Amino acid sequence: MGMGHRSGAFAAALATAAAVHNAEASNPVIIHVDDDAPAGGDGSTWQTAFNDLQDALDLAGLYQGQSTVELRLADGLYTPVPVVHEQSGLPLDLTDNSADGFVLSAFTPIGTASVSLTSGIGSGFKLLGGYAGLSLPDAPGVRDADQFVSIISADRLRDDDPDEQPGTEAAPFPLPVSSTRNDNAATALTIRVPTGTVVLDGVRLQGATGEGDNGHAVSIDSYNFWWRSERSPTLLLADSRIERNSGAFGVALHANRASIAMSGVVVENNVADGLDRTDSWFGALVRQDVM
Repeated sequence: MGMGHRSGAFAAALATAAAVHNAEASNPVIIHVDDDAPAGGDGSTWQTAFNDLQDALDLAGLYQGQSTVELRLADGLYTPVPVVHEQSGLPLDLTDNSADGFVLSAFTPIGTASVSLTSGIGSGFKLLGGYAGLSLPDAPGVRDADQFVSIISADRLRDDDPDEQPGTEAAPFPLPVSSTRNDNAATALTIRVPTGTVVLDGVRLQGATGEGDNGHAVSIDSYNFWWRSERSPTLLLADSRIERNSGAFGVALHANRASIAMSGVVVENNVADGLDRTDSWFGALVRQDVM
């Protein structure tokens, strides 16, 4: 997944959890995530929620072509773990702003089997933020995205200065050594699915920092060729906020061979192509590639 070291034991746990869920494949799979949950959860209930969003996304990716997946995200700040070397386990250079943040992928990993180009994640995937989670132990399923804020951030070290916006005259690229955004990933959330519908609802996406073609709060790529466009996925983004991201083009949303639709989305304080853009000028905030 490119998200750092994942142990064999963890992979086995994911496979076991997927097998259990698949026993009821006719029903939507519900995965719970709460950053206040203790370690070792399997995501099946709020009491046993994953505390790492990437763990939940890894599990969701195992359902390619089998089940609709609904990931419920509790109030909290979710940031990708600092990237580590797969063999040594030592941290990689955190000044590499080309790395992905969180990743949802419905493709079979290259090297283990052929890459799937025919099956998405069942009929769809939903990532729903704004749940109370363990902050309301007696009613963790209460959902109010204004009261219970679910933030998906590319800030791997959780040290961003909210007043610093890379790409502006005050903080030009390349980033100075002193920048609090040096450790940030290029994307907050990357989605790689060949088909199906992906819904993001009630979340805040922050901190993506990249140069050139990098730097997207959300990036969705179907990896389909143009003659397969009828099978491409659709991204529906609703009642969410995209803020404080920096890049060149498509800084809020980049769709490659995918359809997009937005409703009730606030896009503000993002820097695209060195300017504080409040519209979609020349694809600065939203970019869709079809080839």
